[in-house]
Amino acid sequence: MDLPIASRTQLYLDYLREQGFGAAVDAEGDIVFPVDGRPYVLFASEPDPGAFRLAVIGAWELDGPGDLARALEACSEVAARSQVAKAFVAQGETVVVTVEQFVADPAHFAAVFPRCLEALEIAVAGLVRRLSFGRLARPMAQA
Repeated sequence: MDLPIASRTQLYLDYLREQGFGAAVDAEGDIVFPVDGRPYVLFASEPDPGAFRLAVIGAWELDGPGDLARALEACSEVAARSQVAKAFVAQGETVVVTVEQFVADPAHFAAVFPRCLEALEIAVAGLVRRLSFGRLARPMAQA
């Protein structure tokens, strides 16, 4: 089923609100919602109607160039340990962790969303644990 972006956005928004998330559509047409004080983004504007991407942007903020090597290593470890999560450094200053999925029909995303959310939370926790080791943990970006 090929739903237009606006219809997919509404489908995702309705689902998240039914699940108790305080979800809202941002200026780019994507859906932002907090989980445990962290902002999560469900990219509703994906051009492929069978794909969706869930992300935590700012899972870790780099202190400077010295942090980059550690962050890249931690991102690699997150990706290696997860079946669906990816982590990368964006713009040289923040770590983004994502889970991306394909579904046969956009309405099917509700069936896999809880597992995707859990996988994302596990990946973010592993990344933060790895980067915090031996240092004072810094709080993650707040919603």
